[in-house]
Amino acid sequence: LTLGFTLRSPAGDAEPLAAAVRQLLKRYPALTEAYAETPAGLQAAPGQAAPPLQKLRTGGAHETRQLLDQALDQGFALEQGPVRILQMDEPGGLTATTVLLHHVAVDFPSVALLAGQLVAILRGQPAAPPPARRR
Repeated sequence: LTLGFTLRSPAGDAEPLAAAVRQLLKRYPALTEAYAETPAGLQAAPGQAAPPLQKLRTGGAHETRQLLDQALDQGFALEQGPVRILQMDEPGGLTATTVLLHHVAVDFPSVALLAGQLVAILRGQPAAPPPARRR
């Protein structure tokens, strides 16, 4: 199951938005862990995964939706982590930044929390306290 959210911004704000997403992800170790299939099942692997940033150019809303559908169909390479970041340049000088999250690392309430914290980071508001480390 893939969860996610999209923020649209002026094209000139695309890089700061991607940097804010990375800043947010650093606060949650489960979002930057790599995962490996073992005989005992899926396990968090040592080390930190860097979520890939995929930049795409679209010709409009229909093509944006098609590219997003393709990304969802592609799924995740969990050895690269449970997060994918897509930036799609759209007509009208906008960039849509979509954060896709694998269910191994988040649930539905977490997505709303992450989106809200990302908006707070972008507004320069104080961040919520870091979450407790899961064991």
